[in-house]
Amino acid sequence: MKNLLKSVLPIAILVVPLFASFGSAAPFAYIANQNSNSVSVVDLGSNQVTDIVDVETGPFGIAVDSSGTYIYIANSTDGSVSVYDPSETYPGYLVSVGQYPVAVELNPKQTCAYVVNYSSNDVSVLNLDTYTVSATFAVGKSPADIVVNPYDTRVYVSNTIDNTISVIDTATQTSITDIAVGQFPVGLAINETGKTLYVANRNDGTISIINTDSNLVETTISVGQTPMGIALSSDGSRLYVGNDGSETISVIDTTTKKLLLDIHVENNGHIGITPGGTHIIATDSKNDTISVIDTLTHLVIATIAVSDTPIGFGSFITPYTEDIKIKSLSMDIAGTVAANTPVRVSVNAIGPSEIYYRFRYIAGFGTEDYESNTSVVMQNWTTKNYCDFVFLAADNYMVLVEALADPKNPPTPIPIIGTNIKVE
Repeated sequence: MKNLLKSVLPIAILVVPLFASFGSAAPFAYIANQNSNSVSVVDLGSNQVTDIVDVETGPFGIAVDSSGTYIYIANSTDGSVSVYDPSETYPGYLVSVGQYPVAVELNPKQTCAYVVNYSSNDVSVLNLDTYTVSATFAVGKSPADIVVNPYDTRVYVSNTIDNTISVIDTATQTSITDIAVGQFPVGLAINETGKTLYVANRNDGTISIINTDSNLVETTISVGQTPMGIALSSDGSRLYVGNDGSETISVIDTTTKKLLLDIHVENNGHIGITPGGTHIIATDSKNDTISVIDTLTHLVIATIAVSDTPIGFGSFITPYTEDIKIKSLSMDIAGTVAANTPVRVSVNAIGPSEIYYRFRYIAGFGTEDYESNTSVVMQNWTTKNYCDFVFLAADNYMVLVEALADPKNPPTPIPIIGTNIKVE
């Protein structure tokens, strides 16, 4: 076992930039064992527990960074967050936060972590460079979960007693509005565009689907009894809901917004999904196990013993990106580009022998319209590592290039690099 002890000196941290990412080849699940004050490290390739990490009291929510390098663990009873580096044997960092922290979520740039404090009705903002709490903002009563939109402009927090979702402006860290949902909202998930928010309402057995442009509930779907955790497939087409009371996992078609089926498996409502969306991980606190469920067959393919009262809450599974690393992006024209002038964008990546690339752009970079603008695909998943862009109008454009080994089974997150092009 490895012990995470208190420290007063910062340790080195690798922050993977938003527009240049890579990942580990081996997916791992980090399972908080609430009553044994530990975290089980599960290799999802072999379905074996490879390590048990001792943490502070009452571990609950967990977040893994985009490179799988650092693990952030909310210790509910201790009022702290443990920082764990799986590659090191020396103690990690421990940061005091609010009262009874239950969830941790990293922002897209991996510069801060938002920690939900259930008993103090607030959220601590943890600076990942200094490992200090840089700010605290109030939310509703007894908050449970948190998600950040892909643009890092909005944070959404479920308030269980108020039956609301707090919408927070990340720039000012102030409330924009509260959205009324069902009874005792817990788990949250947001799609890759940031336009749709899903909420699990524990006490009335429903899912609220919220349009984040209007901040209104568009649809409510009935699921099983006592839904708690929810997870989106990598392509966003399926929503999985862990139902504690009925010991099922509901599968929802996000296009039709209809319940497709219920998978019967013992679980405590806490679930996660593996990169590529191939397997669901469900924790079972009655039997102190986790179940690995195939999303194609809906069958349990493995049951793994962990420790006392396992909780799978948050982004507790490491990313898997086929060992691809994007090293650089270049253009054949430097500086400002004239409209209607061809620009060749090339990318340098290392990894498998065959790498597929997608080239796209978004107009209006640096403006308020940027979030709502449509991404235009110029070249869709070919092995050609360059693309000729022609911009017809003057604007600031964000050019994005993604890389993966198998377009039919995309990892989470997909390695990406980007650059800004000014066209006059």
